Amino acid sequence: MSGASATPTATATARATLGSVYHFFPGGKEAVAVAAITHGDQEFSALLRAALRGWEHLVHDKLLGPGIPAGDAQGLATTIISALEGAEVTAQVVRSEEPLCATGRQLARLVGSYGTSPVS
Repeated sequence: MSGASATPTATATARATLGSVYHFFPGGKEAVAVAAITHGDQEFSALLRAALRGWEHLVHDKLLGPGIPAGDAQGLATTIISALEGAEVTAQVVRSEEPLCATGRQLARLVGSYGTSPVS
């Protein structure tokens, strides 16, 4: 293989000519890189949204068990997840578990204010 690389190029793998790549990405390699990062970011964001929705559904369903009305359970689930996420960030910044403990205590009081026992 004189002068040829043993590994396929991106254009060969994509079955695209270099001219067609530059047609869609006139900015060259930098434009391709930006498009790849943007696309990857969108996929990552979609995965995070799906995970967050799944976590909220799980909390929502747990709240329904002790008799919290469905409309309240949805808002309460969002509040719980948001509070825990904020407490997690704060705990990491201050290097203490206290923000998580304090948030847990307050969330238990909040859930209890609906006339139910805190869910486990």
